[in-house]
Amino acid sequence: EKDAALERRFQSVKVEPPSIEDAIEILKGLRPRYEDHHKMDLTDDAVTAAVKLSDRYITGRFLP
Repeated sequence: EKDAALERRFQSVKVEPPSIEDAIEILKGLRPRYEDHHKMDLTDDAVTAAVKLSDRYITGRFLP
């Protein structure tokens, strides 16, 4: 059962998925957290390859 009063207080916001270039920049920004958590180093080439390969082979899902 929907609560009409509660539903009126919210608004839908459509967020477009990031482009490949934007996804690369997002992951580069998150890279220090991943490196610290997994105790390893990620190169720019590894981040770029991960995004491009994800876009190519993981269908039906959006980039981060």
